Amino acid sequence: MRRQILLESRLFFKDKIVETFEECLKGICKSTLLKISQTFLAHRSVNVVDYIGTFISHENSDLVQQGLDVLNIRRGNNFNIEDYFVLTSTVSIKFYERIFDLATPETDEISPKEIESGVLKAYLLLNDIEANKDEHILSTLPDNLKMKPSWLMLIAMLRYHAVINVSLLKEFYTQLVKAQTFLIFLQRHQPMLFQELLSEFSCNTIEEYLIRFINFALPAIDSFAKKRKTEITVPLIENHEDVIHFANALSHVAITEDIDFKSLRSVPMHKMGDNVYMPVMPLFLVEQVYKGLYFRLLKINRKLKIIPDLKSYIGAEFTENVLFYDAIKNIFKNKYFQRSGIQMEPFSKGKGNPDYYIRNGNKIYIFELKDVLLNSKVISSQDYNVIEPELREKFYKNSKGHNKGVTQLAHNCDDILSGLAKWDTAYKPRRVKIWPIIVVTDNIFSIPGFNQILNNWFQDYLDTEINGINRAQIHPLIVMSIDTLLLLSAYEVKDLDKFLSMYSINLDPQKFIGSKPLTEQETIIKYQESMNPFDLIMANKTPTDWNKLIYDKISSLS
Repeated sequence: MRRQILLESRLFFKDKIVETFEECLKGICKSTLLKISQTFLAHRSVNVVDYIGTFISHENSDLVQQGLDVLNIRRGNNFNIEDYFVLTSTVSIKFYERIFDLATPETDEISPKEIESGVLKAYLLLNDIEANKDEHILSTLPDNLKMKPSWLMLIAMLRYHAVINVSLLKEFYTQLVKAQTFLIFLQRHQPMLFQELLSEFSCNTIEEYLIRFINFALPAIDSFAKKRKTEITVPLIENHEDVIHFANALSHVAITEDIDFKSLRSVPMHKMGDNVYMPVMPLFLVEQVYKGLYFRLLKINRKLKIIPDLKSYIGAEFTENVLFYDAIKNIFKNKYFQRSGIQMEPFSKGKGNPDYYIRNGNKIYIFELKDVLLNSKVISSQDYNVIEPELREKFYKNSKGHNKGVTQLAHNCDDILSGLAKWDTAYKPRRVKIWPIIVVTDNIFSIPGFNQILNNWFQDYLDTEINGINRAQIHPLIVMSIDTLLLLSAYEVKDLDKFLSMYSINLDPQKFIGSKPLTEQETIIKYQESMNPFDLIMANKTPTDWNKLIYDKISSLS
């Protein structure tokens, strides 16, 4: 595996760049900058040699030669020129963010040669900032912190992992499934909101909405995969006005909540002409098919005043009672002893029950659904002292002292092994083994290090707060996304046990690394692999033909 070292400006330019990011890009129009951003994002990681060959013309040969001479002198003794990378996905998103609101002229005012030079300088200035990130994060970590490598990984990747380490086809398929399920739910339970929502897109049916969306998303995904620039043109044929209305609606969504990449997500496609659209970052377009519906409904509901608290309504009535319950039922079918949170409520007497309980003989699965988000300031802080309290508030105990996620599951395990689970009286407490599982609705939590940290909190809480039970009867705590839960329906329950058992080894780094002698570099790589989330392990172990699934979904809509 090739080493990737960020190319900083000092390694390519002999003298310090005195211009600001904005000054480097002065004279370049917005259209040109958007096309450059789109290309950079599609190329993901590009080393300095490939960057020169792809993005620098012969007219800038002097700039290239001077830069390579500087790099040859200043590079590390053990590194090759090819080890230095200009483009990375993380910095390319930052570049897109910075140019998004940049004041620009109507047309380019400088030559292509000057554009190449200015863009390279601006990008390397962002690399300079990125190169110092780990040092800043380490300065916020307490010296005696447990799980320090996991925390460093989590904080470093928190903002970008869910937007760069993603399969666009998988994301699109799961978004389609959730959108269709949600719109059917809305049509049945809130017909007025449903009609207003579809009319915003000039659509009459759910199928029309989804098919039109597919016609914009698939070309964007395909071009991104092939590292091509994408401009989608609406043909001026019959009903083109409705399609243009749909595209215009899709091009802007009013996001009022404090989410990360808010400005970029607000404009998933840029209108480049009367019937021409450019999705710079296809992921933010793909997300709109389902996630974007919530923000549009917020606006509609404010006007119609139908539901007092729309977010809570969708969370309880749809996300938990429909999406989550259906996903579990699709895995376990009507087999085994099952109880939903609603069914267990009469037995709770004010205690927090699991959101779902399943017993297959002596195997028990307890699920806790966490439909939570982190605000943009927390995500972008890169500060342990900001992020850790927020994660504890949502996954451990809140400011009122109420158990959340980790501690709730720990008490559920205690009740089950103590024979206090009143919703199930047909098991022998000393014979069962329990899988505690947290299901998250936001993919930001499918991030390296997060499951290890939560499992460490879980084990510590069992050590200090739960007495008189056999800990060997409790498996490590597993975190998975609701998207992965939806996809598990393709497998048997015995496969789920196999996947959970396989992944639980990751949660003990020493066991995962093993006793075989390794070099320092091999040990580091192995440790980093142990921090991978369950979702990623599942994706690697269960190859899926996303193109076929999407094609089958399209066929079912026709």
